[in-house]
Parts: sequence; structure tokens; C-alpha cells
Amino acid sequence: MTLPQGNLATRTMQNAFVVPTACSTVLLACRMLLLALLVCQAQPNSTLPADVDALVGFVTGFTAVEGTVLAAWDVNADPCAGQWPGVMCSCEDLPSSIQPGCHNTANASGSLRVKGLDLGPVVSGTSRPLEGTILPALGSLSELAYLDLSNNKLSGTVPDALARLTQLQWLLLNSNQLTGLLPSYLGSLLKLHKAMLQNNKFYGSIPAGWCGGTVVYDVSNNYALCGPVPKCLVNSSRLGTIAGTYLSPTALSPDSSIGGACDLMPPDCDADVGCTIWTPKYWTSQSIVTFNFTGFMDYESGISHYDWGIGSTPSAVDVFPLTRVTADRVLKDIKYPSGGIKKMLVTPVVYNLTTLSLLEGPSYYVTVVAYNGAGPPLSTNTTSLPVKVDTSGPLPAAVYNTYNFQQASTTDMAQSLQASWDNFTDAQSGVAGYTVQFFQQARSSRNGSITLVNLTDLLELGLVNRVQAKLGQKLQEGDMYFAQVTAVNGGGLNTTVKGQPISVERSMEGAVGAGKTALIVVMCGVGCLALGALLSVLIMRSSVHQQAMREKERQQEAKQLKALMYALVSHSDMPGIQHGMGSSTLMAPPTQGADAADKEVAFVFTDIESSTELSNQDPDAFKQLQEVHDQIMREGIAKHHGYEIITEGDSFQVAFATCQAAVAFCIDIQYRLLEMTWSKDVLKLNACKAVRGSTGEILFAGPRVRMGVHWAREGTVAVRLHNLTRHKVYAGPAVQIALDVSEAAHGGQIVLSEDAVAKLSENMAMAGFPVIRLVGLYQLPSIPCPVFLFSVTEVVGKPLRRQFTSLRKIKQVWPPQSYKLPPVLEYNINLPPLPNASNCLAFVCLRLATYPKEKSKCDLPRSIQEKFEEVFAVQAQQFKGYLFQTHENSFKEGIWTVAFQSSMDAMRFTHAAQMLLMHTHWPTSAQEFCGASVPSPDGRWLFQGPRVCMAVHESSDYFVSDDDSIDPNSPRKVMSFAGPSVTLPLVLTYAGRGGQVILSESAWDSVKPVIMQHPGAVTVIGLGTHVVSEDFPKPMLLMEVMPNLLAKRAFNPIMTKRLIEPGYRDAPDPKDPMTIVFVKVSKPAEVVAAEKGNTTDAALRDEDISLIIQAYQVSVSMYAATARKLLRRYHGYECREPEPGKFTLAFKELADAICWACHVQEQLLHLIWPSHILSMSECREVKDAEGNLIWRGLRVRMGMAYGMVSNKKPLNTGRADYFGVLANGAARVSALAAPGQVLVEAACPPFTKDRQLLLQPGQPTYLKLAYVPGSQRKGPQKAVIEVEGDSDSSDVANVGPQTVIIRAVGYFLLRGLDNPRLLYTAESFCLQSRELHVNGDMWAPAAGPYAPGGINSSFASSAGSIRRNWSCWVERTRTSLLGTKQSGSPTSRSIATLFNFAQQHVQQQR
Repeated sequence: MTLPQGNLATRTMQNAFVVPTACSTVLLACRMLLLALLVCQAQPNSTLPADVDALVGFVTGFTAVEGTVLAAWDVNADPCAGQWPGVMCSCEDLPSSIQPGCHNTANASGSLRVKGLDLGPVVSGTSRPLEGTILPALGSLSELAYLDLSNNKLSGTVPDALARLTQLQWLLLNSNQLTGLLPSYLGSLLKLHKAMLQNNKFYGSIPAGWCGGTVVYDVSNNYALCGPVPKCLVNSSRLGTIAGTYLSPTALSPDSSIGGACDLMPPDCDADVGCTIWTPKYWTSQSIVTFNFTGFMDYESGISHYDWGIGSTPSAVDVFPLTRVTADRVLKDIKYPSGGIKKMLVTPVVYNLTTLSLLEGPSYYVTVVAYNGAGPPLSTNTTSLPVKVDTSGPLPAAVYNTYNFQQASTTDMAQSLQASWDNFTDAQSGVAGYTVQFFQQARSSRNGSITLVNLTDLLELGLVNRVQAKLGQKLQEGDMYFAQVTAVNGGGLNTTVKGQPISVERSMEGAVGAGKTALIVVMCGVGCLALGALLSVLIMRSSVHQQAMREKERQQEAKQLKALMYALVSHSDMPGIQHGMGSSTLMAPPTQGADAADKEVAFVFTDIESSTELSNQDPDAFKQLQEVHDQIMREGIAKHHGYEIITEGDSFQVAFATCQAAVAFCIDIQYRLLEMTWSKDVLKLNACKAVRGSTGEILFAGPRVRMGVHWAREGTVAVRLHNLTRHKVYAGPAVQIALDVSEAAHGGQIVLSEDAVAKLSENMAMAGFPVIRLVGLYQLPSIPCPVFLFSVTEVVGKPLRRQFTSLRKIKQVWPPQSYKLPPVLEYNINLPPLPNASNCLAFVCLRLATYPKEKSKCDLPRSIQEKFEEVFAVQAQQFKGYLFQTHENSFKEGIWTVAFQSSMDAMRFTHAAQMLLMHTHWPTSAQEFCGASVPSPDGRWLFQGPRVCMAVHESSDYFVSDDDSIDPNSPRKVMSFAGPSVTLPLVLTYAGRGGQVILSESAWDSVKPVIMQHPGAVTVIGLGTHVVSEDFPKPMLLMEVMPNLLAKRAFNPIMTKRLIEPGYRDAPDPKDPMTIVFVKVSKPAEVVAAEKGNTTDAALRDEDISLIIQAYQVSVSMYAATARKLLRRYHGYECREPEPGKFTLAFKELADAICWACHVQEQLLHLIWPSHILSMSECREVKDAEGNLIWRGLRVRMGMAYGMVSNKKPLNTGRADYFGVLANGAARVSALAAPGQVLVEAACPPFTKDRQLLLQPGQPTYLKLAYVPGSQRKGPQKAVIEVEGDSDSSDVANVGPQTVIIRAVGYFLLRGLDNPRLLYTAESFCLQSRELHVNGDMWAPAAGPYAPGGINSSFASSAGSIRRNWSCWVERTRTSLLGTKQSGSPTSRSIATLFNFAQQHVQQQR
């Protein structure tokens, strides 16, 4: 906004655009008064002062006006004089369709009125969109007929003050970020013709008030709109498309596939069985998975559908993504933990993973997600126990035909057979048991044929490995007998081994002959030789097996790292990323004709090194080599969608649509040539011999192919079709550059031009995450000036440490031959990032937390320092990061910093870097900088290698400078960043722990939308709100965001200056008893009617309805702030707030939870409620007979349950949530509570310090509040507990204003729980005269002869008498209670009366 200095009116106007705070209200009022006096001096035909005031008040809702259309508003000029763009004061300036209904009017002084505001795209053009909220001051433009605020970034709700715009004809609010309920008053604006509200964030249903008038509405693309469309608007031209919403054109049914109900609660789990997934311990196929699940339910909107997926950790789906369940459900009897059986619908799933093979060894978890019919759908998920894969039976072992593990040729037993065997082994699932069967090989006396006879049934022996079977018949001389042993593993797979046959020993009539003795000696000698050979083979196989296991472990680590990196980018804005596929599925198929797609193309030129020498050395071997080479090349071209331009001998020229496809092709070919099993003749060729590295890995084997990649920009290449072959022919400077780059490469090397690297770095994932290094500055023959050339060394997770000398045939300009590039120059291929629209950058600081204790600070040797630089620079180049040092020795001190354009890329970098640190082979000299290795329960590493703390922060408070400390003579300049944006993440790394990833509040706000859209992608842990240090005194929310593979890492609390709000790890421990509290504000009937638009008061104006809704929203905010403030005092933890005024809380102590609830109930009486709220029937002031205030303002129902929870999990918000019967019970108790009532359920209440139960059915308990509302005295932080010792006594010492009284109400049946639960009511001393009743029927009294456990309980419960008669009994009791109004405690009267009627009822039955 143009605001010249030196003018009082100007300065006043300038100050008016500052959003007022609480402490400057009076000052702002004075300024506005002065402004009004100045405006009143306006000349005739100027803008009405009231309209000027409204415009000024309207502008104060925007966060900044610089760069927007409002910047041109000059307060020295009149708004209607054309100096305020977008302000229209004449009907002729409005759109033609509005002009007929518009009339130019002026007041008595001749002042002009504002007719329209056009602040949408028509006026703003290329200027910055407006940001902020729509303030109620806009409603004072009473002559406004046209309002266009579309295509901006406005947030907040639409103010109810717009209901005063009675002349409004067009309302354009589309394409903003507005939230809240749809304004119901739009249907009451008689002149309104069009209301464009699409592309916002409105929620709830379409108000019935829209049925009035003739307004045309557009609400499309408001994701959270839900429920059926009012009948008056169905099939009506007044409502446009409802695409992009969850609205339904008809009434919703639970299985409706269109739209969604307005349901704010996700699906629930069965109270007895829970949400359960049954899986086998082992899957016996790598591609077929089986499981069953049950237990999901949703009473409000029903279950819409189920998805399932497979993850490497609980709740993750990083192995197999979520897939829709299509199986039919079947009804089965399910036994739940308490011993009962109930019929439930079970869904069996059998699925063939056609594109994925599961690995043997890792544990997998099945996650099932249930979605309800809400709009948008809400979900609940559960995870199975770990499942492993075992596709083969146990390894066979030797089977012996005797009982003592020896072989024999004959047996002297007449009617029994023996067998023994070595233990079978199964590394995956173990051996579960053995079965044995004995057979007879009976020889026929007629023709000599052999018949197999089964002598025994299948003998199941468990894990016993020898047996003697008694037969019912005598063994026959001359026949052979053998045992067949079958071993079954944990997955149900088996291996069968036949034993050596044995015959019956013939009767001996003389001594053994000399010939037989010689034969026995010879056989013994042969046996010894065989045994020696067997031992040699076993030793060799063991060595080979160990080597294979090490290789398998290395491949598994590489797969985990690669899978994580693909998962990190799978939820980004990078198109076409598929898990584990690289670029093979990303490129469009090659075109057959020359078209616009060939204006930019990636060239790959290849050639076999020393091909002439190879051909002369052995022509036949070279012919075989070339055939295999050509086949591999053409398979790679087809796989990566390339176009074969021409082939000359062993040289290929290929074109690709993208640079990523070209590089992926080159990497694929190099690895395939290396892994190919070449014949001995080929490997004998001089240039094809196998070459190993320093650690024994194979670097070269077979032909060595040089490759060059260049990206041809538009204008550097031309293409035409050959006249005869109709084949593409490419020409231009780019073709020659690609040829020069290819000629410069060595055999087995991939060289890239600078243009290729710039294009490749836009999306490294599509190329399979290649590792790029700078080779140097070279002079190419086809380019007059030197250019930087780069090479691909390997892909992340698959090392290939080939070393090459300087490039061939071209001049090296830089670096000098003897100079070794530091990793920060060699691997930092990206340019410094450009700031985003808010001028912000994201910075990641990495600090090595493990170094020798005897050193005061980290001091890395040069070799280890360069290793760390390489690891971080390699990962930074994958996510568009830029590695730099904050000061000259920062790398040596174990501190590295990386700059990114977005916090999302920064977070992805930290996750990939944490995994790469574990899988990197660190030299022996680096062991003192490594932490202890810690495995997870499933055998994978949680910690291994160095532990580095990483912190991410996004801010615009930084500055950039040149860094000459690395290499002042480098032609490739190195930049450095400094300022608070860089300092804060460094401070956070000192507060955090090694291996931890911490996000500041600004970084979390940036990545939160993506994480919320993809639940389960990462694990979010809230660390709480902290004052980080003295340099950063502002309280800041800190979050820990870890990849799912490392989610089980446990850390100590971070070390900041002060903890303000607790985090996830500060929440109650699920291993200990706790209290779950559900709190919900009771919505007054007047508010419910106003929201539905069907108020019974005909005199109530639409603007009054808006004021009612607005007053209620403000009141809910006041109540929520009060509840949160007291929550800190009583050590409570806020789990979630699914809707305004509805909380789920957790407390470690039951007494703290009760005192908090009663304190809030009492504190609500003293809030300064809006007058509209206090005028409602449910919110009016009410005093008891003694004149004490007992009701005032909103009423809140509170229910809590004490006990053990089943599980504690972090939500996507980072806060803790609890699951199990306790949480479900607390929700049910809250539903029974009346507005203003506190109900407590505790099946096993805790003990007090005096070893008494905190809650007892027969006597009240007294607690002391930590703070008395309205007083200045602050008491102890813990609740003081006093249990009444004598139930007949009426006084207890120290009962007064600070006291909370807890009494038993009775036993009630809770929905979803079979057993009745004893409920208590808690109330403060000042509010005990409230008359409150539980919203449910009592099942039994809390104490007395007919309570559970009383003297007549056996009679009352026998034959289910209470269950048969409880409804009649309760009805009579309620009638009596209504007819007997006596003095004394209401609770005591109710219980006493209930006892009398229960006794009379039993006597009548007798």
C-alpha cells in the first residue's frame, strides 16, 4: 500500500493496517477515531465515511499487503475516485449481468457508496494473492452488490456479518482456503443470485436454509463436505456439481458408495475380540499370503470398505501397498480372551503377489485398515503379529536302521523294527515334529517282483529322533525292511528321507568263513574312506554356506535401503515413481515418427573397449561375447523405452525421452555385464579378465563398455526420417557432443555432460538413485569453452568401487593431475537451492554424537571426515540438497549442514542418511566413533555404526556467502549459509540424541500436510513444546519423525532449556494403570436449531442466527483454553481433539483426573461468557436454595475409566493415543454422563497412601483441589485424598470449598461390554446441589443386600432373575424416585429408595 511519510492521516492509516493485540486496543480505537475525523472532511461526491471505515477494517484481516493489489490503495485518494484498484462505486463498473439489479444511490451529503469489490484474479493479475482472514467489517458495506475474493489464500471462516449485505448479488469466494460450516444465511439474502464457494475447505452438510431464494451455488472440491443434499436442491439447477465432496444426492445408507455421512468418529473395535488379524506364523510361499480378520464396527455410518497391506514394521505398508479387500465375509464362532464365544463376521483373504516376492528371514506385518461411510472417510487400522516366509522343508539328515544311530545290514529281532536319525534342521521356522512309517520290500516267489508293504501306521513322535516299533507279524528272512522319516517345519512343509534297508539275520550254524571276514574288512575300509570324503564335503559346504549368508545379508541391507528411498519419494510430487522399479515403468514408449517429442532428447553412445584386440586374440570367443553383448543391450533398450538410432559393429547409439531413463539404462547394462556368467574362453581374453577390489569384490568381468550421456536441449538437435528405411536420423551439435563424451570414457565407465547432470538431478529416483561424482573441467573438441564432466560410479545400496584415471583423448583443465577433489566438491553436484515463495529454505544440521569420551569435543581424522562427507553428499544429491560447512573446521568437528528448497526433501534426506550410516562399511579406524550395535526383536539393526543427530528447520532468516576455505582456486564455487536459520538446527542437534531426527515447528508445519495425507508412511513422535535455549526463547513445538524401519529406536528426553508442554514419551506409560478421560461439550438446543436453520422463533433474524453460532464457537474456544490450562496443573496429557470441544485425555493418577474434571466444571462458572450464550435456556445462571451459583455457561459431560490399556501408539500428529477396552469404556461412560456431570469407572481402583481403596461403593471419598477458583492461593500440585472411615458418619474433617466428593451411583451396562460396571459421580463441594442423573438404566445398586456381592446376590443372580426382570425393576424404582422428594443427599435418597423397592420385589417373587 502506498503510504507517504510526513502526513498525519497517512500514518494513522498505516497503523490501522496492523492487526491489534489485546494490549493496544485503546490505542487503536484512538487512531480509528482520528481517522474518522479526517475522513469526515471529505468533499461532496466522495466515498461515504462509513464505507471507508469498513474498507479499512476489512484490510486489517490480511497478514501483509506488500506485493498485492491492496498495495496500490492510497489513503490520500478517495476510494471511489479510481485510486483504489478493485473498489467499484458505480453500477456501470459491475459485470453486465448485475447492472439491472443495481441502482446508483447517494446519501443526503452526496457521498458515494461502494457497490463492488473485485479482488480476485481479474484485478490482481500477476500480483501476489491476498493472505489472511475475512473480517466482519466487510458486512458494513450495506450497498455492496458484487464481492469477488476468489483465487487468493484466505483462511478462517466466512463471518456471519456478511448476512447484512442485503444488496449482494454475486459472492465469489472460490479457490481459497476457507474453513468452517457453510453459511446458512445465504439462502436469506433475497437479491443474491450466485454463490461460488468451490475449491475451499468447508466441512459439514449443506444447510437447509439454502432451500429459500433463487441462489445458484457451487460447492465442488470441498473435500470435507458430507451428508445428503437437501431435497429442495436435488436435481436442481441451483446446485452445480458436487464433485470433489462427500455429498450424496440421496439419503445415505451404510453401504452407500456415493458420498459420506457426517460422522466424526472412526470405526471402533469389538469390545471383546477387538480388531484382530489372524495369520499363520509362516507363509509357505513367497508370493501367496493368507490371513483372516474381524472386529471392526461403526454404528454411525457403517464400514465402507477395507484395505490391507504388508509392512516391515507394525502399522507400516512399505513392502506391499494398501490394496482393497474383495473377499466375502463368513459367519464364524469366535472365542475371546475372557472365555466367551460369539458369532462374528470373519473376512478370509488369499492373495497372489504377482509383482513381488517376499524374502525369507525378515518379519512381515499385515495391516488392515477399515474405512467408514463418513465424508471424508475415517479409518481405523490394526496390525497382525509378525509373519515370516519359509518356502522349503527342513534340511534332510541321515536316517539309521538301528536304535543307536548306526547302520546295520541285518537285525536279530523277530517282531520289531528300529530307526534313529540325526536332527533335521530348518533355519527359518525350525522343526516342529517327526513322523515315521516302516515298510517291507516283499519279494514274490513266482516272478521275483518286489512289492512294497506298509507295516505300520504313521507314527507321530514329536521331536523324539528314534523309535522302536513292535509289529503284529514275524519278520521274513530274505525280505528287506526300511523306515521312512518325515520332518515337518513350523510352516507345515515337510521333508522325507528313506532309511537304509535291513534284513533279518539268518540262523548261524558255524563260524564266519574266511571269505566273509575279508569282505567285512574291505567294506570297513571303504566306509572309512567314504566318511573322510563326507567330512571334507561338509566342511566345504559350511564355508560356502557362510559366504552365501554374508552375501544374502548384504543384499538384504541394500534392498531395505532402496525400499526406504523409494518409499520416501512415493508420496512426493515426483510423477511416476514406483517402488523398486527405477525408471523402467516411467518412460513413454518410443515414437515411430519425428515429432515434437524429439526437440529435446537424451543421447547414449556406447562402445566396447579394445574390441579390435579382442577380435584378433580369439575370433570365436569375441563372436560369442558380441552376441551376448548385443542381446543385453537390446533388452535394456526395450526395458527403458529407448530408441536404437544406429549400430556400428559393437557400438550403439540410443535416444531416450528423459535423461533419467538414459542413466538407468547405462547403470542396468553395466551391472548386467558384470553379473553375467561368461564362458572361460571369454574370460581368457586380455580385456575381459576378472579384476577384484581390495576387499575381494569383483570390479570387472567380461567386456568393458564405455558409455557417454548427453542431454540435447531444444535447438541443438534435429531429426528426420530416412527416405527408405523410415528410421530416425539425428543431427546437430548435440550428437557430436554425445560422441565426444563417449569417446572420453574408459571401459566400464559412464560419463555425463553438465547438461545431462542438470536434467538428471531434477529427479534422481527415476534413475534408480545413481551416485554422481565430478570428474573435472575438460575441453571437448566440439565446444569452444571448457565444460564440467561427471561420472556415475554406482547406485545407492549397491557398491561398485571402480577407479579410473583421467578421461581419454581430451584436455583436462581442472583439477591438476596430482590434486584429489574433496568430497564436498566431488559429490556436491547440485547448485545451491533457490528459496520458495516465502523466501524460506530448509536447513539440516547433522552432528556426530559418538566420539571417544576422553575427548572434550569431536576431532575427526581426515580419512574419516571425508568418509562422512561422502555419505552425506551422496544422499544430498538424491534429494536436491547442497552440502556446506558453517565454518572452516565444522566438518572436522563432526558437524555438517545441508540446504534444501523444501522441508519435505530435507526430511527425506535425513531418513535415507540414517539408513546409509548403518549400511556403510566403516574402516577399522572409525570404530571409536561408532556406537554400540543394537538389534530389533526381528533381527534387523536399529543402531549400527556412527550415531548422528539430525535436525531440520525452515526459515527465511539467513544470508549467503562464498566459502573459499575448501579450494579458493576452484572454478566451481562453494557457497555457505549463516544466520539463525542455520544456528537453530545446530542447537537442536546438541539437544537431541545420536540417531534421532528432530523437526522444528516451522519444518513440521511444512511437511505435516503430506504426512497427514499418507498415514503410516513415517512414524511421528511429538517431543512437546520447548524453550530450546536462551538464544531462542520463544516456545517451539518439536517433533521426531523417523522412518518406519527405525521406528523402534528409543531415546532419552531431549536436553532443552525448559519443557513447556509434554510430548509423546511424557504421556502415561501403558505398562502402568492410568485414567482415560473423554470430554464433550453439550451443544445448547438453540445452537443446534440455528445450525440446522429450523428455529421455531419466527422473529429471529438471520443475523441473529449467525451471532448465535459465532457466540457458541467463541465459547467453545474459551472452555477449551480453560481445560488445557488446568491440564498442566494436574499432570494430564491431551491425546487428541477430533472436533472442537471434544477431548481425549490421559492421566497417570485417577485422583488427578477427577480433580481436574471437577475443577474445570467449577471454573466454567467464572468465565466471561458471551451474552448470547447466557441467554440460552441451558446456559443461564442458576442458583440453589442457599443462593450459591451452580450453573452458568456451557455444560460439559465428562466420563473416565481407570485401568490398563492394551496399546499406546503415536498418531499422525505425533501425540499418543491409547487403545483397548479401557479407552472404549471411557467413551461409553462419557456417553452416560449428563451435561455438567463427571462419571468415573474403576473396576480396580488404586490404593491411597493409607493402603485404602481410593473408591469404595459403600462410602464417599474426599479429594482436595490443587487450587481454588477465584483465589490467589496456589496449593500443592497433587490431589490430597481422604477416604471416609465410617460409612454412617455424616461429617468429615476439612470438608469445604476445596473438596471434591465422590460417591457410588450404581452398576450400569455399557454398550459393547457384557459385564455391568460400577459408576461413581464426582462433584466439587460448591456444586453438590446440582441434580444430575445418569443417562441410562441402572442394572443394580452400588451397595446393600441386592448389590453384586451382597447377602442375597446369589438369589438375585440365580437363573438369570435379575437379567429377566431388571427393566421392570428399574422402571418401578424410577417411578418411586420421582414420587418421593425428601430432604438430604439426593444420592443417598436414590440408593435407599432403590434398596426398598428391590427388597419388596424379591419378597413378591418368593
